Amino acid sequence: MSSANEYELVERRALDAFEALGWDVHDVERPRPGSGDVDTRETASQVVLRDRLRVAVKRLNPWINRNNLERAVSEIVRVAEPNTVRANQEIHRKLVSHGSVEQDLGRGKRNQTVRFIDYEDPENNEFLVLNQYEVRGPQETIRPDVVAFVNGVPLGVIECKNPRKHLEPRSVALNQLMRYQNARGHEREGAEKLFRYNYVVAGT
Repeated sequence: MSSANEYELVERRALDAFEALGWDVHDVERPRPGSGDVDTRETASQVVLRDRLRVAVKRLNPWINRNNLERAVSEIVRVAEPNTVRANQEIHRKLVSHGSVEQDLGRGKRNQTVRFIDYEDPENNEFLVLNQYEVRGPQETIRPDVVAFVNGVPLGVIECKNPRKHLEPRSVALNQLMRYQNARGHEREGAEKLFRYNYVVAGT
């Protein structure tokens, strides 16, 4: 959890920057009346906002039936590869090169391409930012300061540190991100499943 100074000096400024770019920002420190429950996960051990991914896949692939919609979502949320780096590569390939399901669209069953992100028309995607996003790991629960989602998939993680409190705030932030990823040589101190999806990790 950020201190009040870190929130005002760094975290809130990061959220403002996303908001200026047109992202839908939900700040736990400044909840908006009537905004509803944005984080609809069943448990904090899940990292993908599955309901939002499901809605996006249906929007981008209106022909898809219910069973194949669930299969497509499972391609993203249930990658069997245990190694985080290789899982990240596999998920990246699916998000960029699209998925595939077998469905009859009137000419017999054929493999149909499923888009998870619309790269041609960005406005067809949902861009969402949450702060203090809780993810439960094997032993600890982490709360990255800012997490950026595209269609419910957490593609960016930002950790913010107070420059008035730390001599090298960026180094402190990066060290914390390493802890979150279980990359400091310590056993299971973070929740590296979040980083199976990331394209961008930043400390500021």
